[in-house]
Amino acid sequence: MKRQMKLSFLFAVILTVFLSQSVSAYSGLADSKDYAITRTLGMDYVGKLDSTNDVDWLKYTNTYTFSTIVNIFVMPMNPAVNYDIEVDYCNTTGYCFPVNVADTGFGNTEYAKAINVPPGYTVYWKVKGHNYWDFGFDYATAIHS
Repeated sequence: MKRQMKLSFLFAVILTVFLSQSVSAYSGLADSKDYAITRTLGMDYVGKLDSTNDVDWLKYTNTYTFSTIVNIFVMPMNPAVNYDIEVDYCNTTGYCFPVNVADTGFGNTEYAKAINVPPGYTVYWKVKGHNYWDFGFDYATAIHS
């Protein structure tokens, strides 16, 4: 089972790199939750942080009538870059609380796994540089069930 999950995750990463929607981000684009880029399950995104203070917010809202289990990942396209993610989970009244995400280090994929999202709930994730020099390179991110 673990091997199958690892293969599925690796396949998702490969698809993201080669088939994703490419956007060159800039400061001012999706820099807050209010302007988060909406994603649907399986919809990948390639972005870029263009300065040390630049961040990108993305979000997924469960529009189904049943809960979904989601996995979010962010992969830097340069092994010398350490991009981090922060994940917030928000209920239908707007109350949000953080999801723990481990820092995996330079060039590694950051991920939040097995987040249960009830109907109407929204998951936000912020992509940011770990250090002041971690910007200027593309990253791929996606949310999958």
